[in-house]
Amino acid sequence: RTGTMPSDAVLSPVVYLGVGQGVALGWMGTVGHWKMTRLALTGQYQRPLNRDQGCQERQPTNISPAGVKDAASLLGSAMLRGPACKGGVWDLDYTHSPNLTWFMQAAMLPSDTSDTPTPNTNSASDTVGDLDALGLRFDTLNRGLYVLDDVSMPLAEGMMPLETLSVEATLTIDTHTRIALAGIAAARLDGPSVSGVRYGKGWSVGYSVDLFTDSVTFIFALAVNGAELQPGFGGLVDVKAHVPRGLLLPGQLLHLVCVYDGAHAAIYLDGVLLTREHMCAQASCGAILYPLESDGLYTGGRRCSVTLGVIDSLASGQLASHQGTLRQVRIMKETLNMVQVQAAKTRALDLHLAEIVCSPGGYGLYEGLEPCVLCAPGTISVKLQTVACEKCAQNFYAANAGSMECFLCPDGFTTVEAASSACTNDACVLGTHDCDPLATCRSANSTLEGYTCVCARGFQGTGRRGSCLSVCGDGILAGAETCDDGGVRVGDGCSDKCGIEASFECSQSNGDGASVCICSGEAAQCCVSAHGICLRDVASKPHSTLTKSACLSEFVRCLTAAEQIAGRLESPDMPSLREVNSSRLSGLTRDVPLSRVRPVESACDPLQLARCEGLEEKCGRSRATEDQCLQLQASCLMAVSCWPLDQGSTPPPFAAP
Repeated sequence: RTGTMPSDAVLSPVVYLGVGQGVALGWMGTVGHWKMTRLALTGQYQRPLNRDQGCQERQPTNISPAGVKDAASLLGSAMLRGPACKGGVWDLDYTHSPNLTWFMQAAMLPSDTSDTPTPNTNSASDTVGDLDALGLRFDTLNRGLYVLDDVSMPLAEGMMPLETLSVEATLTIDTHTRIALAGIAAARLDGPSVSGVRYGKGWSVGYSVDLFTDSVTFIFALAVNGAELQPGFGGLVDVKAHVPRGLLLPGQLLHLVCVYDGAHAAIYLDGVLLTREHMCAQASCGAILYPLESDGLYTGGRRCSVTLGVIDSLASGQLASHQGTLRQVRIMKETLNMVQVQAAKTRALDLHLAEIVCSPGGYGLYEGLEPCVLCAPGTISVKLQTVACEKCAQNFYAANAGSMECFLCPDGFTTVEAASSACTNDACVLGTHDCDPLATCRSANSTLEGYTCVCARGFQGTGRRGSCLSVCGDGILAGAETCDDGGVRVGDGCSDKCGIEASFECSQSNGDGASVCICSGEAAQCCVSAHGICLRDVASKPHSTLTKSACLSEFVRCLTAAEQIAGRLESPDMPSLREVNSSRLSGLTRDVPLSRVRPVESACDPLQLARCEGLEEKCGRSRATEDQCLQLQASCLMAVSCWPLDQGSTPPPFAAP
């Protein structure tokens, strides 16, 4: 199509990039998939008479059909072999002895509330749904199927799950009887058990039924590199999930998934996560351990086999056979996630779903099969049996759900990102505007550029790049401001540059309002700061009833309260004023502490009041600080019990010291 680039060719349904080398694996790295239906039965198993160790077989073994075809065509068919030494019905003429058709039966739907399964008497010519409902019965007669006698060759060819593993099975369990251990799928070789430690390698999926505890326990056993007990001997670790037996009816169809992701092992039942456990002490537990010929486990010709419906490698030599039916078993090299597990459950338990592949424009989470979902706008699928949709590339779009093609945006238009459902030329949407990072871009068709820029709250400017600056004194904390109390007055805790002043702490009222600053220094110093604010208010508001004398009176009260809090009522010592010309200061010597001045017992003495008020001017000519002079004057007033109050004027409240 005109306007496309060579890199856009991946969107075409007739272009495939690269050719896979080696073994072509199926969905999620499927290496084995066995569907126990009549249509999957195949092959023949034969062996001669067994006369070893006193075996008295009368007929050679000839089982047909004996195999369940591997839909993945990798690990091979699962074969029914019968007992090693036949007897009873197994030792009859092959036309009367068991074969796989003997063990085909129906499974009970999850919605069936009856206590026992209803056998399916339909023939193989019935509908696909009926055929898919069939399962293969395992019991004391059918003790298990064998896929491989030795995993060495497929392991060397990369066909065995190693770094990660998923095992899926659809089955029923005879929960009405006690089962010590039963196998569903296994590739495991057990070693000795010493002091409660089980040596062994490989993996297995199985279960047990305990009538005493009234529970069914699903068991996912693994030997991984990070948990190896002794080099060459591995170490099997059981991950268990317990389910009340009453929830699993005999014959009820179940969906079981066990996964190992390189660190954790998990068990899902009917799409619900039952347990997830870490498999070792390290963050990563490494690969699954399979037996090697150099291992100590390889004794007496023992090999690690792949089996379905049985674990036959136990150190005791006994078979742990499944008691129930298997409808399908799947072994994968990749880890299924929760969404995929739930999709697999839907496919497994809905027996009315036939194996119909999803059409282009849709996808199926489980192997690209029904139930199918339409691709969302902005994504497409171009092939049959797609498991996930592809995103449209940047500058391409798919407007509708279920699309099979991404369209190129017209000239002057583009998409915000990949997987877009529409194109746009809006600068605000595309991010091609010139607004300041502290401004908001707003679409405006009435402007030449098609947008306007508005500085964020607390900032002023045109909104263009570099123009938005914070405004000190607007009561909005923004930019580099550490406080903003709504003013630019100095001494109130927040400076005229909107910085927190010494001995103050500031916080935002209601989270984002104007700053509230509180003096956090020494109490006396806080009184001085409050007095300074009061005097500046007097100077800035000439028509106010507030007076300088009222400020001083409130300061004296503040200082008195500060000394009471400090646990002392005496006034601080008067600073030495050696630079003052006169050696006497309003009748008080420069070295005599004010605390030793005897207070008058009557009302305020006008003479003493005049002397105290005169200190302000004389102190100002010394090297004492303004704060020291202010405290000196207040101490003088406290010493003579003289409080200069203006009638009818009330100073503003000061911050508590």
